[in-house]
Amino acid sequence: MQDPLISLKSGSRRAAVILIAGALIALLYFPVKWAFGHAVAVNAESAEVAAFGIGFAPDDARARFDHALLLEQTLLPGDQELAIQEFEAAVRLSPNNYVYWLYLGNALERAGDPARAEPCLRRALELAPNYARVQWALGNLLLRQGRVDEAFELVRRAVSQDGKYADPASVLAWQLFDKDIVRVNEILGDSPAVHASLAAILASEGRFDDAVAAWRRLPIQGDNSPFHEKGRAIFARLFDAGRFTAAIEVGKSVGAVEDDVRPGAVTNGGFESALSAADGRGFTWAIADGDDPRVGLNEGQKHSGKYSLLMSFSPGGRGFRPVVQRVGLDRTGIYVLEFYYRSELKGNSTPVFEILIPGDTVPAARAKLQPNEGWAGVRLPFTVPPGAEGVELRLSVEGCQPQDCSFTGNIWFDDFSMTFEQ
Repeated sequence: MQDPLISLKSGSRRAAVILIAGALIALLYFPVKWAFGHAVAVNAESAEVAAFGIGFAPDDARARFDHALLLEQTLLPGDQELAIQEFEAAVRLSPNNYVYWLYLGNALERAGDPARAEPCLRRALELAPNYARVQWALGNLLLRQGRVDEAFELVRRAVSQDGKYADPASVLAWQLFDKDIVRVNEILGDSPAVHASLAAILASEGRFDDAVAAWRRLPIQGDNSPFHEKGRAIFARLFDAGRFTAAIEVGKSVGAVEDDVRPGAVTNGGFESALSAADGRGFTWAIADGDDPRVGLNEGQKHSGKYSLLMSFSPGGRGFRPVVQRVGLDRTGIYVLEFYYRSELKGNSTPVFEILIPGDTVPAARAKLQPNEGWAGVRLPFTVPPGAEGVELRLSVEGCQPQDCSFTGNIWFDDFSMTFEQ
């Protein structure tokens, strides 16, 4: 016969186990439910899925915030209003998170409610006083309200904290202060990012002297400079405008111009260095593409040194490959270009060597290159007018279009040099 006391104890134990299990399930239900809702909401790719997750975790600030972000992406008016409500829920549940206040303030301003947006952004600034994105957001809100001085105090702080704001800040100031570079510098402060941005703006406006002055205020540049791309763009604008001396200065600072390029001097004038492929914006010899004539360094004939430049035309071939070099000049007045050539050419036209001032259609100096048995010297004086910053040296032809010219034989060039006379 079973002991009734033992039976009672066994029943009590089963009840206790059931009660404990039930309590554990109850205790785990809410954390598991919250974790499930949180995971669904923060990983959702649509507002509908995020809303489903929030149903399991309505007091999860992160879930409400992520739901708001998804609602903003729909661009539907009703969803924008709902997004603001979700941002408000996020700041209510996590009042010390500056990101939630920042997004709420931005959403309210986009909705046309700057009066409610400003205290939200100011709260974000209280929580993160040194964060550029907060300074930038509040500064722009104040600027759109016409509170210029207060706004640019924050904009300047944002730029000093994060250089990515320099470009939009410079554009804002440039437009607001009617392109007054002095005022723009005063309002934005003295930082390399601002100087680089203003240099780019000034170059795009054709204010090249001011652009170069702004660029000179930067620290030493190079290929690893954060302003490398801007420097290359400024260099291109200067080059295309014929401001060769300034282009050389800016180009060298960002590795766009070789170190041996100097204003007032022909680069590789004796052809003792290798020829490089022309990139369209350079200060060494640029040779047009083509197969005929063959153009390259030659040891067989030279006026001095080891090499000369040879153009060799095949019998029956047609075409002429112009050779060009741009030279920066830092003074105006009279210069003299000298070089030597030797020609055995026969053909239906005549090679010519020209010196052109950028923007002019009439050469500043010109020489026809007639056949000759030995090395002949050419001396070409030319005048550089005020405002000009360089010249283009060009070997071309007259009497035919370059692609239609017919030559046979060879022509050599050597020892180009340039001097300033007065």
